[in-house]
Amino acid sequence: MFTLFRGRMDRLLRDRRKFAGATVRTASEFWEEQDGKNIRVQNMDETQLLNTGSFSLLAESRRSRLFRISDTVVYKQFLPGELSDRYRENLLCWKSHRDVAGMPEVVAPVSLVWKEGQISGYLMPFCGGVVLEEFLADPRLPYRTKLQAMLSIADFLSRLPDDAAVGDLHEENIIVSADSSRGCVSIRIVDCESFTFADGPQLNCPIKPLLRQPEMRPLKKYYDACGKLYISKQTDILCYFRMLIRWLSERTWEPAFAGRAEWFDHIAGLSLAGFPPACISQLYRLWGEEKNELCPQALRELIRWSPASVHRTTE
Repeated sequence: MFTLFRGRMDRLLRDRRKFAGATVRTASEFWEEQDGKNIRVQNMDETQLLNTGSFSLLAESRRSRLFRISDTVVYKQFLPGELSDRYRENLLCWKSHRDVAGMPEVVAPVSLVWKEGQISGYLMPFCGGVVLEEFLADPRLPYRTKLQAMLSIADFLSRLPDDAAVGDLHEENIIVSADSSRGCVSIRIVDCESFTFADGPQLNCPIKPLLRQPEMRPLKKYYDACGKLYISKQTDILCYFRMLIRWLSERTWEPAFAGRAEWFDHIAGLSLAGFPPACISQLYRLWGEEKNELCPQALRELIRWSPASVHRTTE
C-alpha cells in the first residue's frame, strides 16, 4: 500500500480552527527581526525552550510533535530515533542557503534546537491554511481556484535555485491559503528538513515506485553515475506533474505506480480532451532523455481548459 499520505504530521495541520488566519513571514525576515533575542540563538537548548511555559502542543505523530511557542513561532520536535544523521546534516545546510530560506513560499527553519548535544528539532514560522490534498478535494472550490494553487507551486519550483530541491514534494507537504476577498491563493512548503541541497546529503523522494519503473532506470537525469537515485529539480518536476495529473483525474488514478505505457495512454487521453499542446510536451518529456521542463506560462493555458472534457473522452 502507498503510505505516503498517512500518519504524517501535516495531516493534522488541516484543522482550520488552529491554523487559519495566521500571519506568516519568510525565514529571512524572521532572522532579521529576531536578532539579539533568545529565540534567535542557534544553539538553543530544548529544556530551556520548553521550560519557558509559553508553549502548547498542537499536534503529534509517530515521528514528531508540533509545539506552538508564540503567535508566530512553532517548534517541530522529532521523537527519539526519528531524526537520522542525514537529516541532522541537512538541517545544518540551511544556514548556507539563505536564498532558499528567504523565499516567501518556504517555511524554513529559523533556529535549530539541541538536546544533549544533538539536534532535536527546529523553530519555524507559524503558517495557516490547509494541506493541498484537502484543498484540491474541496467540492466547494471552483476549478480555477484550485488551478491557481497548482500554478503557484509551478511558479515557485521555476524560481527555486538549481542547487536546491524540495525532494519530498507531495500534497501533504504544501499548505494552501485562499483569500476570497482578494481572489488570491498562496502556498507554503513545510517539512523543510526534507529539502535536498547539492552540498548536502541525498534524502527522500515520494515517487520512488515510479522511478523504479524499467523505463525510468536508463534516464540519467534521475540517477547519478553510480546508478543511485539523485534528488534534484528533475525529480521535483516529476513530482509536480504527478500531483497535477492525479488532481485532474479526480484522484481516480495514481501516477506514482504506473509505467510508461499507462502514462502515455493517459497523456493521449488528455490530448484528445484538448489539453494544451505545450503541457502535453512537458508530460512526454518526463519519460525522455532530455531534461524535464516546467513552464508556468504554458501551464497557464489550463485556465481556458475544462477538466470535464477528460472524463468525456474516457467514458
